[in-house]
Amino acid sequence: MDVTLRIKAQYFENFSSSDTPHFKPKGAQYFESTVSSDLLMYVGHDDLIVACEQILKTHSNDIVKFIYTEHEVVFSDPIPLDPQEVHEILLKHFD
Repeated sequence: MDVTLRIKAQYFENFSSSDTPHFKPKGAQYFESTVSSDLLMYVGHDDLIVACEQILKTHSNDIVKFIYTEHEVVFSDPIPLDPQEVHEILLKHFD
Protein backbone atom coordinates (compact mmCIF):
# COMPACT_ATOMS: atom_id res chain seq x y z
CA MET A 1 0.00 0.00 0.00
CA ASP A 2 1.25 3.46 -0.83
CA VAL A 3 1.17 6.18 1.82
CA THR A 4 2.15 9.84 1.74
CA LEU A 5 5.39 10.94 3.32
CA ARG A 6 5.02 14.62 4.22
CA ILE A 7 8.20 16.46 5.19
CA LYS A 8 8.02 19.86 6.86
CA ALA A 9 11.05 22.10 6.45
CA GLN A 10 12.08 25.57 7.50
CA TYR A 11 12.58 27.61 4.32
CA PHE A 12 15.55 30.02 4.26
CA GLU A 13 16.52 32.62 1.64
CA ASN A 14 20.02 33.97 1.14
CA PHE A 15 19.93 37.78 1.28
CA SER A 16 23.65 38.26 0.70
CA SER A 17 25.18 39.37 -2.57
CA SER A 18 28.68 38.66 -1.30
CA ASP A 19 30.60 35.43 -0.90
CA THR A 20 29.39 35.18 2.71
CA PRO A 21 25.87 33.75 2.79
CA HIS A 22 23.25 35.38 5.02
CA PHE A 23 20.22 33.10 5.23
CA LYS A 24 16.99 34.34 6.81
CA PRO A 25 14.09 32.09 7.77
CA LYS A 26 11.01 32.75 5.64
CA GLY A 27 8.47 30.19 6.88
CA ALA A 28 7.53 26.57 6.42
CA GLN A 29 7.65 24.54 3.23
CA TYR A 30 6.11 21.10 2.79
CA PHE A 31 7.36 18.31 0.54
CA GLU A 32 5.25 15.24 -0.24
CA SER A 33 5.76 11.94 -1.99
CA THR A 34 4.03 8.60 -2.12
CA VAL A 35 6.07 5.82 -0.56
CA SER A 36 5.51 2.12 -0.05
CA SER A 37 4.28 1.46 3.48
CA ASP A 38 6.29 -1.79 3.41
CA LEU A 39 9.49 0.18 2.88
CA LEU A 40 8.69 2.64 5.66
CA MET A 41 7.96 -0.23 8.04
CA TYR A 42 11.57 -1.38 7.81
CA VAL A 43 13.27 2.01 7.88
CA GLY A 44 14.02 3.07 11.44
CA HIS A 45 12.83 6.44 12.72
CA ASP A 46 16.33 7.93 12.87
CA ASP A 47 17.19 6.63 9.40
CA LEU A 48 13.99 8.14 8.02
CA ILE A 49 14.97 11.52 9.46
CA VAL A 50 18.43 11.25 7.87
CA ALA A 51 16.79 10.35 4.53
CA CYS A 52 14.44 13.36 4.82
CA GLU A 53 17.42 15.62 5.51
CA GLN A 54 19.23 14.26 2.45
CA ILE A 55 16.14 14.83 0.28
CA LEU A 56 15.91 18.44 1.47
CA LYS A 57 19.60 18.99 0.84
CA THR A 58 19.11 18.06 -2.83
CA HIS A 59 16.50 20.83 -3.11
CA SER A 60 18.72 23.44 -1.45
CA ASN A 61 21.25 25.65 -3.20
CA ASP A 62 23.16 28.94 -2.76
CA ILE A 63 19.92 30.96 -2.83
CA VAL A 64 17.49 28.83 -0.81
CA LYS A 65 17.88 26.07 1.73
CA PHE A 66 15.47 23.78 3.49
CA ILE A 67 16.12 22.49 7.01
CA TYR A 68 14.18 19.47 8.28
CA THR A 69 11.77 20.19 11.15
CA GLU A 70 9.44 17.17 11.17
CA HIS A 71 7.69 14.56 9.08
CA GLU A 72 4.52 12.52 9.11
CA VAL A 73 3.27 9.44 7.35
CA VAL A 74 -0.28 9.97 6.06
CA PHE A 75 -2.40 6.85 5.60
CA SER A 76 -5.62 8.55 4.51
CA ASP A 77 -6.84 11.46 2.43
CA PRO A 78 -7.71 14.67 4.27
CA ILE A 79 -11.35 15.43 4.96
CA PRO A 80 -12.26 18.63 3.11
CA LEU A 81 -14.07 21.30 5.10
CA ASP A 82 -16.76 23.57 3.76
CA PRO A 83 -15.20 27.05 3.43
CA GLN A 84 -18.48 28.74 4.33
CA GLU A 85 -18.76 26.70 7.52
CA VAL A 86 -15.20 27.58 8.51
CA HIS A 87 -15.80 31.25 7.70
CA GLU A 88 -18.96 31.38 9.83
CA ILE A 89 -17.33 29.69 12.80
CA LEU A 90 -14.30 31.97 12.59
CA LEU A 91 -16.56 35.04 12.49
CA LYS A 92 -18.12 33.94 15.78
CA HIS A 93 -14.67 34.20 17.39
CA PHE A 94 -13.67 37.48 15.75
CA ASP A 95 -13.29 40.34 18.23
